[in-house]
Amino acid sequence: ASTLSQQIIKMSYLDYTNKTLARKAQEAWLALELEQKYSKNDILEIYVNKVYMSDRVHGMQTASEHYFGKSVKDISLAQTALLAGMPQSPNNYNPYEHPEAAKKRRDQVLTNMYSHNKITKDEMTAAQQTPINSGLRSQKDREDKIYKYDSYVTQVLSEIPKEYDVYRDGLTIHTALDRSAQEYTEKMLNTNEIVNFSDKEMQAGIVLQDTKNGRVQAIGGGRNQKVTRGYNYATQVKRSVGSTMKPIADYGPAFEYLDWSTAHILEDEPYTYTGGTPINNWDFGYKGP
Repeated sequence: ASTLSQQIIKMSYLDYTNKTLARKAQEAWLALELEQKYSKNDILEIYVNKVYMSDRVHGMQTASEHYFGKSVKDISLAQTALLAGMPQSPNNYNPYEHPEAAKKRRDQVLTNMYSHNKITKDEMTAAQQTPINSGLRSQKDREDKIYKYDSYVTQVLSEIPKEYDVYRDGLTIHTALDRSAQEYTEKMLNTNEIVNFSDKEMQAGIVLQDTKNGRVQAIGGGRNQKVTRGYNYATQVKRSVGSTMKPIADYGPAFEYLDWSTAHILEDEPYTYTGGTPINNWDFGYKGP
């Protein structure tokens, strides 16, 4: 078991996957340093702003917005108790995935609050009688938030320097995401309203780039992917650039250095490199002018 101070150190500075005695000793020492510098109220405030709350959510305020769609100062007693009980085992007390366990844990928190004279018996009883899903955002809203812009977010996360922890360091990340373009891209991939795909198994990837400044405005990583950080067909498929290089390597230099126009005609005929190696068309045929 760890104190709140130790958990803060683990969440903020140490590799929590490294379960060695050396790391535990380091954690304990740094926790003592933390307690000498900050008051108990300060430590509690740091903890509630960093603690993991399931669904890739960290911090009580973010959790309140995620689960109830409102600020933590505006939620009910029952909802407050639900959030307060989750840090012990966030995924096991997730109200969407394990409502019965979440209710049992919430009710225990309410009982403890009554035992310590923080609420009245009537308040405890009323809160315990509140359904666990009272005020919860719909499952669809939850999924939309979890999977929102997933392909774009996945690529952004892959570009963050490894010395930063995106989930625990409180980073502010600026991107070139165009929400309208991203939503249109996802609609294009996941429905047949724009492109009539042959079947549900067909996959595709899209990257939309602003040609004026090179910024990536939207990424469609795949079709019908109801997972987070799924395979990204737009950025992870390693294939030859093929004919997409022609405007850069062939047409552009011809226009710029040979003064050819777009109507310039070339003979499609056998050709060799300087050393005599032949250059073939894909079908090994030639069609003349």
